[in-house]
Amino acid sequence: MVISFSCSASRKLTGILALLFMMTRVYGQSTSGFISIDCGNRRTYNDSPTGIQYHSDHGFVDGGLSHKISTEFMADATNEQQKTLRSFPQRSRNCYTLPSATGKKFLVRALFTYGDYDGLNSTMSGSLFRFGLHIGVNFWEAVNLTNSDPSNTIWKEVLTVAPGNNLSVCLINFGTGTPFVSSLELRPLQDVMYPFVNSSVSISYFIRIRFGNMTTNLITRNLSTSGLKGGLTISFMNMSSLINLDLSHNNLTGAIPDYLGSLRVLNLSNNQLDGPIPDFILQGFQAGLLD
Repeated sequence: MVISFSCSASRKLTGILALLFMMTRVYGQSTSGFISIDCGNRRTYNDSPTGIQYHSDHGFVDGGLSHKISTEFMADATNEQQKTLRSFPQRSRNCYTLPSATGKKFLVRALFTYGDYDGLNSTMSGSLFRFGLHIGVNFWEAVNLTNSDPSNTIWKEVLTVAPGNNLSVCLINFGTGTPFVSSLELRPLQDVMYPFVNSSVSISYFIRIRFGNMTTNLITRNLSTSGLKGGLTISFMNMSSLINLDLSHNNLTGAIPDYLGSLRVLNLSNNQLDGPIPDFILQGFQAGLLD
C-alpha cells in the first residue's frame, strides 16, 4: 500500500490522505549508493551546487526521445537537470530500471520541467495535461501539469521498499498528454528510518517543510491557508524551539495529537478536525501555558 501524504494508492494501492513533515538532520551525508539520472542528457557531470554526480539515462530505460527545453526558458533553469528531459510519445507504459537491493528502503524522487520543449505550449493550452507514475505495477502518483507555467518544476517523492535487486519507475500515458521526466533520483535510507514503511506500505509526500537544524532557534511557523490535507503527525512538534504554530484555514482531518512539545501558541481553526480536545491542551490553557 502507498499511503499518500498527497494522493497515492495501495498495493493496489488504496489512497489515504495525510500530512507528513519529513525533517532530516544532514551533516555532510555520504552519497554512497545514490543514483542520480539527468534524463535526456548524454553526459556524466558533477552538479555544481551539491557535488552529486549525475548520469545520462542511457542504460536505465528503453525508448523515448531526448529533448532540451525551449531556449526561452534556458536562462531561468536553476540547475542542469531542468534543461533536458526524455519524453515517451509511444507505448502506454515506459519504465526506468534502477539498481536497488531486496528489502532495502529507498527515497525515489522524480522531477518534471516541461519548458515547452515541443513548442506546443501544452501546459497552457487549456487542455488536460496529466500522466501517471508507477512503482513497479503499483500506482504512485499522477503528474498534473494543466495550466502550469512551462518553467515550473513539479517534484514527486515516494518512500518505498525495493521488492528485488531492481526498482522500476514507470510513466503511464493516460491519453491526456505525452509523459516525460527531467530527472530521477534514488536515495538509500537507513533501516531505522520511517518504521511504518515496509514491503506492503509506501509513503508519497504531501509537503516537506525544512525546519533546519533541530537546535536552531525556530520560534514561529505560519502554515495558514497552505492547502494542507489529512491527519496530523507529531514528529515536527518534538522541536524544543517551536513555540508558535499556525495551521488554520487548511483541510486537516482526524484527531488532535496528544503531544505538542514546547508549543505555546497553536491555531487549528477552520479545519475539519474531530474527536475530543486532549486534556493536556485544556490544562495548558487553564494554566496560561498555551494560547
